Amino acid sequence: MSELNRLRFGQPEAPAAWRPFRAGPLSLYFDPTSGDIRHLRLGDREVLRRVYVAVRDRHWGTILPTVTGMHVEEGESMFSLRFLAVHHRDDITFAWAGEVSGDNNGRVTYSMAGHARASFLSNRTGICVLHPAHECAGLPCTVQHTDGSIEEGHFPLYIAPHQPFKDIRRLTYPISQDLRASVAFEGDVFEMEDQRNWTDASFKTYSTPLDQPIPKIIPAGVQVAQSVTLTLEGPTLERESPPSRRYFSTPSPPRLTCTVGAEPLGPLPRVGLGIAPDPEAHGGPQRSRLKFLRPSYLRWELDLGREWEEDLWHAAGLAQSAGAPLELAIFPGPEPEDQVAGLAEVLPSLSAPVDHLLLYDEDDLRTSLEDIRDRLSRALPKAKLGGGTYRYFTELNRARPSLSWAHLACYSLNPQVHAFDHASLVETLPMHAWTVSCARRLYPGTPIAVSPITLTPRPRPTQDGDAPPRPGADPRQTSLFTAAWTVGSLKYLTQAGVRSVTYYETAGPAGVMASGEPGPVYPVYHVLADVLEHPEALVLPTFSGDPLRVEALALRWSHCARVLVANLTLQPLEVGISGLGQAAWVRHLDETTAEQALSRPEEWRQAPWAERAAPGGALTLSLLPCAVATVDTW
Repeated sequence: MSELNRLRFGQPEAPAAWRPFRAGPLSLYFDPTSGDIRHLRLGDREVLRRVYVAVRDRHWGTILPTVTGMHVEEGESMFSLRFLAVHHRDDITFAWAGEVSGDNNGRVTYSMAGHARASFLSNRTGICVLHPAHECAGLPCTVQHTDGSIEEGHFPLYIAPHQPFKDIRRLTYPISQDLRASVAFEGDVFEMEDQRNWTDASFKTYSTPLDQPIPKIIPAGVQVAQSVTLTLEGPTLERESPPSRRYFSTPSPPRLTCTVGAEPLGPLPRVGLGIAPDPEAHGGPQRSRLKFLRPSYLRWELDLGREWEEDLWHAAGLAQSAGAPLELAIFPGPEPEDQVAGLAEVLPSLSAPVDHLLLYDEDDLRTSLEDIRDRLSRALPKAKLGGGTYRYFTELNRARPSLSWAHLACYSLNPQVHAFDHASLVETLPMHAWTVSCARRLYPGTPIAVSPITLTPRPRPTQDGDAPPRPGADPRQTSLFTAAWTVGSLKYLTQAGVRSVTYYETAGPAGVMASGEPGPVYPVYHVLADVLEHPEALVLPTFSGDPLRVEALALRWSHCARVLVANLTLQPLEVGISGLGQAAWVRHLDETTAEQALSRPEEWRQAPWAERAAPGGALTLSLLPCAVATVDTW
């Protein structure tokens, strides 16, 4: 079972089931591995997405807890939980007692009382509350401050670059025509940030305001006590039946639906890969499979402050063997004019064409390189120049550098800036499109490039001595889950009209296939191969009945269409697909086909697909956990 779990979601143990509870008309889940409460709902209307305790080190690294000592009391529509949690890493040890309760009137309280077992530096230690982005964006709200004063405002509709509200004691907002959610905070000063900046699907209210100096010391033995209470304000409610979404539970869920629209949204964007930094990662099999994949381009990160020529020639040779142009992400060093002059002499003689140059400032990763752009343009007059940030959309949103000269505005993304569990990664997917829409608003008329997209955060190439270590590759990189997640990412980015996207790396632990000989491909390889097989395709809209559980990407070329349907959960699903032709051919990438698909990908891709009738353009698919089904239809 451990190997099956690794294949499905990259770890030997299946995540623990969330436990459902009711508090009067509200339903919610408790995660016993983290002590979080999640998806507090009134019927199908999400009121709060998550309440949890965060312990962040001086580099904003999150220390996850170990939860023990669970005690549960539960009635028909009320509950009480008590547990202990310990966050421990290196010199940080913080322990707290948690209590969560819900009553018949829909009042839910989450409290923590903790202490540091040794002094440590922290950027944040305390309760965080996530308000769901989809339900709350643009919604009016009332903020009561700690002095009792009242502020009327709105949750931001477009992604806010800075804190929309500060000094929050109580936050109230409507959740139906006659009902309001009132969220009260105790134990510290709280403020809100727009987490869509980092593709989290929420607005976060947290303690330790950012205008206070950080990191702050948490002295040994100091007591930290905080609480948050949700109450419903309005008429008495009849109890509603609980929703059926159980992401990690065993009962079979109802049949889900996905619909494929008929009118194309635009062309398929360019889809590229990052080049793995290890030259030894690209042996004969990797090069052959890379050529078969046919990426639109290969991205190489060029740090001119270090020795770079040999690595650049290697990258160009790899791109030439793959039949792809290069996209160079350039980080000038301490003497940018001389270093760029040397690069300009080399570029025209490379064995692979360079069609895009992305320029990043060495100090703040925002493009401010006016004095070197002309030199690069003269060296490669056909190459398009891009600028922006190597980091997140938030850097574009806050700094808003001038990109009037640029052919592309670019930023990167990953789904693990703040949370790391499977459900949180899935929640980020719709926010991919939201960042593109807001970037287009910042830079109207400038095409948007999202590059790179990785599972883990990636540090800049030049590190100083105080920087955090580069995170290791996520073990889920090799899993079916990442293939399914990538379908969702591609769906939202392509439908948003992005110009280009760069995923992962060519080979190795962060790649689409293993390095060394012989080595397997990873499931995500086949997702990209299915998408890149027809680069002339147009993107069709898709509509999921439950985007947190199933997503679909649809493409059309000539008289044919291809639909990739992904099960984003860790349980089997039945999915009804509509909007197809009258006949369909289906291939499943799942635990039953993985052995051949990963170890003998060429053979698997040439095998015949299962023919299925699709009366009325509809088809029902049975998807195993984290499976991807590819449907071709005429």
